[in-house]
Amino acid sequence: MTQIRNPKHEIRNKSETRIPNDPNTKARNQVSSRNLVSRPGGGLSRREFLQASAAGSLGLILASRTAPAAMARRPPNLLFIQSDQLSNRAIAAHGCAHVRTPNMDRLIKRGVSFRLSYSGNPVCCPARSVWYTGRTSSETAVVQNEWRILEDMPDLGQWFGA
Repeated sequence: MTQIRNPKHEIRNKSETRIPNDPNTKARNQVSSRNLVSRPGGGLSRREFLQASAAGSLGLILASRTAPAAMARRPPNLLFIQSDQLSNRAIAAHGCAHVRTPNMDRLIKRGVSFRLSYSGNPVCCPARSVWYTGRTSSETAVVQNEWRILEDMPDLGQWFGA
């Protein structure tokens, strides 16, 4: 039975489960005089959801501000692998039984794999400029192969402090 504190929920008195002459019953009833049972169907109310979301967000903000200074100066250990024309259907970790890809499988298991990412650029250089800068190809001025990213455009290396 879940104990929650919401006045909208059904209230059951703990005395109905009391054992006669039990020395601990009185102490338990003093600590919590009523047991709140969640409403039928379960789930959270909108208010409970918003309270939990706000508390979680605040916790993340406070945790990020209390990080040690040494960790803040250390650049992240990031490995970015991008390959041309590699389909999810060609990686064993994504369900392919015909191909053995032990190294890719290990990397996927330990890291992050973007299985549903699509490129808005059918040409290599514009697509890579989007990955490296986080901008659209029209912002990077790379709209076809053999064009370069603008000199003043920040890229992943600059963002991560490499």
